[in-house]
Amino acid sequence: MFKRSNKAKTQQPTPGSVSSPESERSLVDVTFRQRPPDKTSRSRGGRRAPQRPTNPARATPVEEQPTPSTMIGLGWARAGAQKHAQMRAGPKRRFSRSRRERWLRRAVVIVPLLLVVVFGLHALFTTTYFEVQQITIEGTRNGQLIAAIERLHLTGVNIFLADTSADAALVKTLPPIADASVTRNLPNTLLVHVVERQPVLIWQVGATLYSVDAGGAIIGQVQQADGLPVMSDEHSLDQHGHPFAPGGKIDPKIIQMARHLLEQVPTASGITSFTLRDTLLYGIVLFSAEGWQARFGGPDNLQHKIDELAAIVQLVRQQGQQLALIDLRFGNYPYYRLKSAGAEP
Repeated sequence: MFKRSNKAKTQQPTPGSVSSPESERSLVDVTFRQRPPDKTSRSRGGRRAPQRPTNPARATPVEEQPTPSTMIGLGWARAGAQKHAQMRAGPKRRFSRSRRERWLRRAVVIVPLLLVVVFGLHALFTTTYFEVQQITIEGTRNGQLIAAIERLHLTGVNIFLADTSADAALVKTLPPIADASVTRNLPNTLLVHVVERQPVLIWQVGATLYSVDAGGAIIGQVQQADGLPVMSDEHSLDQHGHPFAPGGKIDPKIIQMARHLLEQVPTASGITSFTLRDTLLYGIVLFSAEGWQARFGGPDNLQHKIDELAAIVQLVRQQGQQLALIDLRFGNYPYYRLKSAGAEP
């Protein structure tokens, strides 16, 4: 028997106290009794059908009994929870297993490929088949220059490890070379393409002749002028303070001034037979075959100096006299001296 009492009146009466009728009425008698199974339930495999209470006064309240729909809902909820837990636990195990298998398959493929690459690169860089054994030179037919390039020892290195930029810079150090490039020609050849310097003047220092290009670079020593104009120099050192030698440098402004004089003086003044010299005291000096000289100094206002030279030469010729000296170093104040004055230049 189960009894449910009001919370406000759950205290037990103390000994000697008399219970009032109101307290007795507050107690509710709730009794659940189990009926013996009838014959119908036994014949159906022991499943007991729900029984209706015969005594309405003793029946259990409807809200106190769990209905079949409630039991089915609880069963569904419990089954859903179990299924959800299995789904949460199962995929993780499957995912971790599948990921491990996937990495194993990748390793089976990648590791042999890495080994093949490593051994292939080792064989590629160590075999003599790809070792540079010959050099092909383009851009020149100068036998001496070709021999000089071959002496640079560009061979004997693996063609894939060859530093073509450094090789080209090494070739450019040769005085006759203005520009150079080096490319690979598999399996074992380097292709060297060169651009030679073109001489425009012969620079004479004492009795030695040097070929010089338009930029003032001393190309090399020559035995004869070969039709090029000759410019003599009284200096013993080049622009960088070193003795004149192939690979040295002459001031490009002096080279340009000498070339301009060689081109413009014959046209402006009619003087065709002369030589030029870079002197220590007067700069560039023109020596005429007639025995007089013209001092130009530096390259500033060069065209104006040439015009002054032409005007003085024409004036002296009109007067029927001979020149001894023309000094054009002072710009708008040229000076000339006649040979009849008896003074030596």
